[in-house]
Amino acid sequence: HTAVHGPDADGRTYGIVRDGAVSGSLADRFRTYSVTRSPGRVTMAVDGIVVSTYTRADLPPGAPWVFDKPMYVVFDIAAGGEWPGPITPETPDISTMAIDWMRFWK
Repeated sequence: HTAVHGPDADGRTYGIVRDGAVSGSLADRFRTYSVTRSPGRVTMAVDGIVVSTYTRADLPPGAPWVFDKPMYVVFDIAAGGEWPGPITPETPDISTMAIDWMRFWK
């Protein structure tokens, strides 16, 4: 599951979501995640396999393309909310995220 979030034509936020196929569990070993930006395009991959691509054509009508501007990275373990839904008794009490390294370049 990947997403980009930006402002719509009225300044409210939107999210565009893509689901991509990855073989096996994402939790069984370290994975390499990548986000590659080029003018007018954002591509996301897992272990070198592209799982989603976003372009200007994907934006809501009138929304500005903001993804060529400086960005920041967010690592989180989200639970509840609009996606994936409310917390239930089956939701694990403890979740962890192990990040071995992060690299970025221009």
